[in-house]
Amino acid sequence: MDTPIESGLEVFEPELPAANNLEKEFTPLNQYTQASAGHETSWLKRNLRILLLILVAVVLVAAIIGGAVGGTLRNRHKPTPSPGPSPVTNGPNGPSGTVSLRSLPTPTSQQVSACRDGICPLTISSITWPDIQFIFGFSANRSLVYKAGSSNQWNSTWSDLGGNFTYAPVVVSWGPGRLDAVGVQDDQALYWKAYSNNTWDPNWTNIGGTWATAVDAVSRAPGYINVYGLVSDGGNLQQSAWTPSGNGSTIWVGITNLGGLFPAAPSVAAWSDSREDIFVRGNDNALWHLYWQGSVGWSNWESLGGYLVSNPLVVSSQENWLDVFALGERNSFCWIGYRAEWLDWNCISGNLTFESIPSAVVLGSQRVGAVGLASDDHVYHKSLADSSWSTNWDDLGGPLNGAPVAASFAPNMGNVLGIGMDNALYVGNWNSSVSSWQGSNVWSSLGGNFIPLP
Repeated sequence: MDTPIESGLEVFEPELPAANNLEKEFTPLNQYTQASAGHETSWLKRNLRILLLILVAVVLVAAIIGGAVGGTLRNRHKPTPSPGPSPVTNGPNGPSGTVSLRSLPTPTSQQVSACRDGICPLTISSITWPDIQFIFGFSANRSLVYKAGSSNQWNSTWSDLGGNFTYAPVVVSWGPGRLDAVGVQDDQALYWKAYSNNTWDPNWTNIGGTWATAVDAVSRAPGYINVYGLVSDGGNLQQSAWTPSGNGSTIWVGITNLGGLFPAAPSVAAWSDSREDIFVRGNDNALWHLYWQGSVGWSNWESLGGYLVSNPLVVSSQENWLDVFALGERNSFCWIGYRAEWLDWNCISGNLTFESIPSAVVLGSQRVGAVGLASDDHVYHKSLADSSWSTNWDDLGGPLNGAPVAASFAPNMGNVLGIGMDNALYVGNWNSSVSSWQGSNVWSSLGGNFIPLP
């Protein structure tokens, strides 16, 4: 946290004559009626000098007071962050502290983003409950770490949940008070750890299987979790499910092979308790789609076309509504929407080229905010309302040393999470109701040490 800058201004207080001396100096004139004209002239000169000294002192005091008042008035017009909520006291929290506002660290002369000449994957995630938010990250020790709090009040330290992961784990929540983390560790098995009753499980549980890519997970209803990933590089998609059993408990029920031949990790969304949609980049670089619906079961794989050079990312803002993002040819930022039927592909980069997987967050019904890291290592934001994109990309500053992640910690507030050039985590705020970034290149440092994967 940055140390507040203390004012070095010392108030000047001129040393005025003591009160009793003033009385002597201003003795009534009638005591001098017997004095000579020379004495009268001497008295007048002496008192004029005193009056002049007093006048100079008054001017100095007025100047100092005027300067202080002027400084206060100028400071009133400085943009200051809105006060955040009180420190969080419930949930898995340690001591809370107010985040420090600062610009992102500038790179050294030889330093560029880890995404340069590649496409960075997403390694940060977040979850928002009504009274608390969580940020999860893939640490430099390849463990899962998290910090709890709010947009302006966060734990002072990161909590380490352990593990030795090959890819960044993901975390889902099927209700307040419950978190489930899953990820692939170095033995290629899937591991799981849960948070409930204000406590994390002490150890990671081995769910098994062989997983060759990062996984994605979704909870379509309380007590249900589905995890998706590839069984091998360029292999089939597989699912591991955590569901209620007949005796009322909840268990992992094994692994289901869903077919297909894919080179990279999937993305999944659920728009209701009876619908899940999975998207994967195919070996032909097209977008492939599979869904499960409670009344009919699994669909067949379908190609949605396009030419993808990154993994896809999908979000759903309401039922029968999907927004899928990916990088296309020449690293353009591309989108395809589903509004009870599929729309056409639309690449919306303009003059920008991107070097990270797109990230998006639902800000309301039919409202989405999308972000990506462009080739200048800056974060750019664009908003989607219904099926219409905002005209311009908003430059949210930089540089970042990894893929930015869109989040939302409060109504009408978008947040951007990213790894700085010092490998610490930074968060910026976007007021979506008035389309206003918190400030020019103003970010809050949350510390930590993270892996900026290329």
